[in-house]
Amino acid sequence: CRATGLLAAAAEHSVVIFAPSSEDDDTTQWQRHSELDHGEPVTCVAWPAPQPGRPPMLWVAGLTIALCSFSTSAGGWRVTWEREQAQPVRHMAASVHGALLATAGVHDRLVKVWHPAAAAMASKDAYTRQKALSGPYEFCVLRHPYPITSLDWRPRERGAPLHTAHSDPITEDILLTLDLEGIPRLWRMARPPEPPPHWMYLCATLTQDPAGGI
Repeated sequence: CRATGLLAAAAEHSVVIFAPSSEDDDTTQWQRHSELDHGEPVTCVAWPAPQPGRPPMLWVAGLTIALCSFSTSAGGWRVTWEREQAQPVRHMAASVHGALLATAGVHDRLVKVWHPAAAAMASKDAYTRQKALSGPYEFCVLRHPYPITSLDWRPRERGAPLHTAHSDPITEDILLTLDLEGIPRLWRMARPPEPPPHWMYLCATLTQDPAGGI
């Protein structure tokens, strides 16, 4: 996690979290911070963007997708929301603003984009919207003609603030997907006043012309 410096490493059923520690000679050492047991083989982990005033959170996936939150009072990680899938997750990426998660399985032609429940995010109460980021989550589906090979979210612009008073994390993020066809596709969440449920639309397909341009 770039914001907190925490590092997650998965092996079998476990995810171990490491925290950076600066030494006297200005070198960075990594110390064991905590550990969580997913209860099944872990295939992917992803850090959602940190939310102001909230503890660190971590997405963990295998056959089950789980959103975990670190509780200082409990001294460990707890699952705030989870959902079992038809097959283990192979590709997973969290959006830079922390409100969206993209997943796909092995040989899967469908990308699931998970978002907080539409009813909670539509609330005018800031606390309700903030609490919705802990779950439950719903998803929309992005169909591709060939199996997915990679997916990622557009990175935040250098120097740009993570949160602003007028920002809408649901509509600001852009997803890049790639399948075996080799054509990158850019997707964006529909903007209000489109009614729930949320859905994403294909906003660009990147193809290379014979002259070498895009």
